[in-house]
Amino acid sequence: MKSINRKILFITLFGSLFSITAFARETTGWEFEIDPIAFALNGYSAHFGPRIGSWKFDVNTASEDLTSNETKTFLNQSNFSAKFVSYGAKVDYIGESGKGWHVGIQYDLSSWTYTSTVNNQKATNTVQDVGPRIGYRYTSGNFYVDPWIAVLKNISGTDAVSVGGQTFQPQKILIFPTVHFGFKF
Repeated sequence: MKSINRKILFITLFGSLFSITAFARETTGWEFEIDPIAFALNGYSAHFGPRIGSWKFDVNTASEDLTSNETKTFLNQSNFSAKFVSYGAKVDYIGESGKGWHVGIQYDLSSWTYTSTVNNQKATNTVQDVGPRIGYRYTSGNFYVDPWIAVLKNISGTDAVSVGGQTFQPQKILIFPTVHFGFKF
């Protein structure tokens, strides 16, 4: 049942993005972004969506392959490596100019694979995160750099995942800072 609710929530958010776009009188442009940090962590990140007036919408997919050192640093978990693939949606109030401060909310649905570095056993987990975000966009023509930070709450209800006799504890609150490079069409 939880899996069905997650899918319904994601489809609703995804569908809302395109419904808003379809019925908007004036789309002020489209934007494409990448997160270079994801690429540095053996993953990828792609974001695409419309700007409608002072609002920016995007759907995205991302992945990262975290070594045991990165898992310890970023997730406060020892003796594990971790990989995730996520899909999400974001809505930001960015102002008419499309530069400077912006605030918004994001939702992510992620499929995680945890690998024990002790015995190489694996386990998977699906995590939903939602929370507010804030950033500052620097623009130059159609290009922009957008450092931002989000405070995401794990709403999945998953307390812990057993991996070969060890326990991986997903974070209940994740502080997620990053930077995006983007292009406005």
